[in-house]
Amino acid sequence: MDKKILNAVLITAVILVGLDIFGYFFPTSLSWGFHFLGFLPFPILILYLALAVLVYVLFTRGKLEPLFERGAHFMESRPLIFLAIVGIIFILCAFLFRIRASVLGDSFTLIYNFRDYANGVSYLAPWHEPLSIYVLYYAVSLLGSLNYPQIFTSFFIIEIVFGLLFIAITFFIVKNIFSSALQRFLVFCFLLVLPYMEFFFGYIEVYSVSTVLLAFFVLCSILVQQQKIPFFVVPIVWTFLTFSHYINGLLGLSVLFLAYRSYQRKEIKSIIIGFGSSAIILILAFIAARFDVQRLINVDPPGYEVSHFLSFVDNISPVNAYSQAYSFFSFYHFLDIANYLVMMAPFAVLIIVLWATYFKEESFLQPTINLWFTTAIAPVFLYYIVSKLEQGNASDWDAFGGQFFLIALFAAIIFFQKEIQSGTKIFSLIVCVSLLQTLPWLAVNTPAEPSIRRFQSLWDKHNLSHLGNYTHALRLVRYLDSQNDTLREIDVWEAYMQLYPTDPRGFTNALETQEIYAPDDYRRKTTTYERWLQHAPPNDTIRIAYSAVCINGGNKFFHEQKYDLAKLFYLKAIVANEYSARAYNNLGSVYAQQGKLDTAAVLFGKAISLDTTYAEAYYNNGNVFIDQGKRKAGVELIRHAAKLGNPQATEFLKRTK
Repeated sequence: MDKKILNAVLITAVILVGLDIFGYFFPTSLSWGFHFLGFLPFPILILYLALAVLVYVLFTRGKLEPLFERGAHFMESRPLIFLAIVGIIFILCAFLFRIRASVLGDSFTLIYNFRDYANGVSYLAPWHEPLSIYVLYYAVSLLGSLNYPQIFTSFFIIEIVFGLLFIAITFFIVKNIFSSALQRFLVFCFLLVLPYMEFFFGYIEVYSVSTVLLAFFVLCSILVQQQKIPFFVVPIVWTFLTFSHYINGLLGLSVLFLAYRSYQRKEIKSIIIGFGSSAIILILAFIAARFDVQRLINVDPPGYEVSHFLSFVDNISPVNAYSQAYSFFSFYHFLDIANYLVMMAPFAVLIIVLWATYFKEESFLQPTINLWFTTAIAPVFLYYIVSKLEQGNASDWDAFGGQFFLIALFAAIIFFQKEIQSGTKIFSLIVCVSLLQTLPWLAVNTPAEPSIRRFQSLWDKHNLSHLGNYTHALRLVRYLDSQNDTLREIDVWEAYMQLYPTDPRGFTNALETQEIYAPDDYRRKTTTYERWLQHAPPNDTIRIAYSAVCINGGNKFFHEQKYDLAKLFYLKAIVANEYSARAYNNLGSVYAQQGKLDTAAVLFGKAISLDTTYAEAYYNNGNVFIDQGKRKAGVELIRHAAKLGNPQATEFLKRTK
């Protein structure tokens, strides 16, 4: 059995390294759980391979485990100094891997939420994490401005503090579970090298708060099982944990399990105090929210209720189809799950699967701590399997990211409960390969450009819903706006237009952005309108707006004496709106400048026939008549233009008296 476990771990390690290398050459939306190297420079791949070889050499020569033994001795003999050094290393890593382009998660939506609340525009939207949002809002406000770049710095500082708390709590968790110093150190390292550590590196989201509370909940639950603290602490912590992110409410089954165990020990008073305190906290929360549910959780407007579960069929309502990329039984659903598990904690999953195969009952139902972890993890995992992540698994990785702390810890516990020969040696390899796999993830999110390129690679209808693709575009635009990279905002909306040519928002957003940041780029504007007209149903409003833009573009080129281009734009305007007197008049001006007076006269006449009050057309036609030798008729047209209020015509008549 020991040999099977060793072989399984070695094969998994080789597969993971192979997947990372594969991801370098094929960084697609379907390999999002391991394609991070594909967006980084080639020297990073070489460094990755060198580290992989180093781990292999140390492991095969028996040098890996002794390194961990030294760390374990130091952790055991000088715990405070050890924690201080780990804290310093963490802070250095936070600066090294600090996120520069915060495009994953709801970063800018969160910032806009804070600003709107600060400016009195709206109440603080709770989303599904009211406690986390309020904690972060007041912490960020305390540190400084809600504007860029100060708010990025504020989040970074706050998350370093939460990261240090997380490390300290993790230290006490392993100290209270594992008796062996080496096991403690190995599991401590394992829990700190997984991808959820990104939450503490400047990740502008709510999960730094909920992950720390989750770790604290685990610590309290373990201490209750060991009868070191009373049960009533757990329901109180669970209530706060649930308000930090409602997904954590699924841990309620594990709370009930502990309540039952306390009941068996006849700790009735502690049970009453615990659940009574939870009820009081809930009542106080409703009072603070003025009994307005929308201050505690986002509620969809009537008629637009979106299900948070994947459908089992493709024939669903338009609202839910808009927010769903695939159905439950889709190949892409299972591919997303596989990517997620490979990214977050593949060895933890491997251990749980192996133990489920060979040691079922003794691993999951006994001892008590194992059963508690089973009641904690099972509801969350089952919910993840059926849940619909509107932003896609790759982008919404954070929604369940913190839960992998539970999964990894449980895997470590059941691993060391079995007396496996060379167990610590095998686990030392697990820790190193886990770190090796996490480093590219942290590295790709550190510099801006690789992070953006990876983010754009996720735009795929196969595993990202229509809503998700639109939100991705919006997130990237908001980031570019914060960096004053305005022209690239137009590129983003043009990319979205290609993906969803029938969605008018892509075109309207592109045109609005063009009008703000590239007002004179009429070629780009008209191209946008032309693409829109190709895909939109017959729409006079779009057609007339396109015609007006063509006229403005023609005017620009006319004043630059680029008459052929001006002519082209005016003709486009006429094709779009054959009743545009202004387009005919301006096209006539081009022909007049080119000396083609007969054509110009016809066009001016057409403009007059479309709008008999169009003074400029009368004036222009009058001038053409005069140039053609028809002075009397021309002066009469100019006189009519003057009556209609044309200042040039009035001035002409004054000069010719």
